[in-house]
Amino acid sequence: MSISISVVRPSGAVLLESVELPQWKRLGCLQEFAEEALDGQCCRLVTADGKMLQEIMTIPESGLHDGSVVTAVVDATARRRILRSELEEHKSESDCWIALNELVLALPKELLLSHPGGADIILQFAGTDASAEFESIYHTQHAKQLADEFIIGFLDGASAVSKHSLVSKQSDSFSNEALPPMSLLDFFFRRAIFVGLAALAFLQMRNK
Repeated sequence: MSISISVVRPSGAVLLESVELPQWKRLGCLQEFAEEALDGQCCRLVTADGKMLQEIMTIPESGLHDGSVVTAVVDATARRRILRSELEEHKSESDCWIALNELVLALPKELLLSHPGGADIILQFAGTDASAEFESIYHTQHAKQLADEFIIGFLDGASAVSKHSLVSKQSDSFSNEALPPMSLLDFFFRRAIFVGLAALAFLQMRNK
């Protein structure tokens, strides 16, 4: 099946190209084609009659047919694809970007200066992927939701889920996978070790 896609590039040039798609193919491939032509900018696919299409739709679900024309409309408020080389350029206090779970955040100076751990603890990871470091330190749900407000895009090669996700949601998912549930036996075993160490420390101090 042949679908024509019309893309208006940032330069103003209009790209109209025919794309061959099997019936079972999802529209995500059209979305990727359009965003590639738009230099990584996110867009929405719209039919000639103004119907908004979703990238998870198959051809039959979308109502498209052989010869249909789809227009890629740039979403000015949407996140964009960011190359790692671009991320690495933003590593100062006044221009600080970090990546968390495939999402890219632009952190304002005010946030850095008000961070409980100090600005330096964030700045040492500026311009890099700080996912592992972020997850290794306890953050409240409020802190994770605050991070969501500074998302500006996603890393090149990010999964379809990550492109539209939030740091707070991904962090919860990561944490749940990384930390398996503690059994009751584990709990009491660890509690016993803690109490034993505390008692030992008390006795040593008493004998001094």
